[in-house]
Amino acid sequence: MNAYIESKLPTIYADMNIYRYVAYADISIKDPDRFLWVYSHVHLDEICRNGNTDALDGMKILGAIEISDILDDKFQSVGNIVLREYIDPHSRYEQHLDAISGYEDTSDLFVEQLIRSFGADNFEELRKTPDQMCDQIDSITSILDNETREDLIKKAKTVSIEMKESIEKHLSDHMPIDKTRRAMGITSEDRKSIEVSHSPLDEIWKIISPSVPNISKDQFFGFKPIPGIDGRRTDHSAWIDRRCTYCTQYVRY
Repeated sequence: MNAYIESKLPTIYADMNIYRYVAYADISIKDPDRFLWVYSHVHLDEICRNGNTDALDGMKILGAIEISDILDDKFQSVGNIVLREYIDPHSRYEQHLDAISGYEDTSDLFVEQLIRSFGADNFEELRKTPDQMCDQIDSITSILDNETREDLIKKAKTVSIEMKESIEKHLSDHMPIDKTRRAMGITSEDRKSIEVSHSPLDEIWKIISPSVPNISKDQFFGFKPIPGIDGRRTDHSAWIDRRCTYCTQYVRY
């Protein structure tokens, strides 16, 4: 499924750091009005997680507009994206905080499992996630009728038990991050050279490319579509293509 937005201007879904750099005046963008600058709830979620609201100033300077997926009655994307009316990013962020109040850490349940697989020593935190999931389901369903709520909570508890068993069985052994890095062929010297290299992505790709044949660097990092896998594109080009191209270009001004 491809997603489109309609705009008379090239549309740039800018990385969070670009908005920060603009706010700090660390970069100067020539004729920014030539482009339509956009952001999504993903930006707002990131600001909420790290507590740094400076990017909102950059969004305001560039007149950035929020984009949103159109969802069906089952809250699934129908493949189209709409441009919202402009609203001061600071005001929009306050609205976002109000909307997610009480559910700010929902995604952490999945993050704990993800970072465990990459070597994090977080088993005690991970063991709490099944119960945390049940607590969240209990909170989310508080507005439903009793019968529906009890049915969902019962199903959540069943899943929770299975999660606990899976965590104890498959994730109790700790894979140290250094061992994970060695398995990927990344040494301390490699990391140091990557940090100071002109193009970290190129250096990373040199290391991991032997393990991912039949795919290009741009496809692996999401800059170009992979045949057979649908991507989200604007009526001008892929968001990520434009984000990468333009942001790299204007950082040099």
